[in-house]
Amino acid sequence: MKQITVLLTSVLLLAACVASGAMLTEQGFCNRGLCASITVEEPMEWGKPVTVNIIVTSDVDLMGAQISLTTFPPAMVQENSGWQPEGSRWLADLTAHQPLLFTKQVLLPSADIYELRANVYHPTKPFVVDIIEIEFTPEKIVINPTPVPYDGTPLLAPTVPPEKVATFEAQLTQEALLTPTRAFISPLATPIPLFVSPLPTPAPIAP
Repeated sequence: MKQITVLLTSVLLLAACVASGAMLTEQGFCNRGLCASITVEEPMEWGKPVTVNIIVTSDVDLMGAQISLTTFPPAMVQENSGWQPEGSRWLADLTAHQPLLFTKQVLLPSADIYELRANVYHPTKPFVVDIIEIEFTPEKIVINPTPVPYDGTPLLAPTVPPEKVATFEAQLTQEALLTPTRAFISPLATPIPLFVSPLPTPAPIAP
């Protein structure tokens, strides 16, 4: 279920990038000359921080480009002041055709499939993102794990044995027979009393 959700999110994001003109190149995901690439250093060990490398490239000089590393589910990213929850964000000046490398330590708190995103934005450029997934468990650590194939079966459909269904239906039928049914009484069948004026009846006038 987790792998399917992450896969669908990645597919939708990839489709959005393609629709906006973004494409995957040797420099990562690029859109109109702005590129972002994210990788992790191997080998990775359970219980130890993961080293994440982000490379950002631009075809023109950009002052104050916004770069961020985000994680889902939330993880801890190391900064100079300590560990920051759910990611990190900073600014950088980019020189045309000169890649900048940023290295971050990410602490994955528990066994799960994590999605790490390198995001780059500048007001004169479109938003660019590159994604890497890590299946992080004590038994195995896999980069970009193969998702579980989905055969179209409803994910939350409960399976109930036929004998239990038959027993439940028989119980409902028996309860319906034993429960007395209240007769329906129409309010129209009840006679409506005549209206009696509270004023005294006037006495007839003598001739």
